[in-house]
Amino acid sequence: MHMLNTLAIGACVAFATMTAFSSCGDSHTAKSYAKEFMEGQMARADVDYITWSPLDSTKHLTDSALQVMRATAKKTRLVKPGTTYQAPTAKLNFISLRYAIDKDTLMATFYLDDKLTGIVGVKANPVVKP
Repeated sequence: MHMLNTLAIGACVAFATMTAFSSCGDSHTAKSYAKEFMEGQMARADVDYITWSPLDSTKHLTDSALQVMRATAKKTRLVKPGTTYQAPTAKLNFISLRYAIDKDTLMATFYLDDKLTGIVGVKANPVVKP
């Protein structure tokens, strides 16, 4: 019986460790895509990255809401004209970033497809003082 308990605990620890490493890798991937998107599609190359949110997911962003998000990003000049996005999936991942350009502190949320292969949308967020 003791052997079974030990095996069960070992399996739980191994699963938790694999999940944590996978999560860290996914977060790193999301940050890399967001940085690349900022440099290429947002013309924000001289950025000080202040803090990132944890990577999370949602199934509540509809295609029409995503289209409004993209149109708003274009209209407000958050992104360059002709910006291209990854195709959306039913489940989206997202990560938020607080960053600084010169003396301005800004925030943005980046939405990525479920496989973390690219940005499907971006929105500017109001900056809340910490």
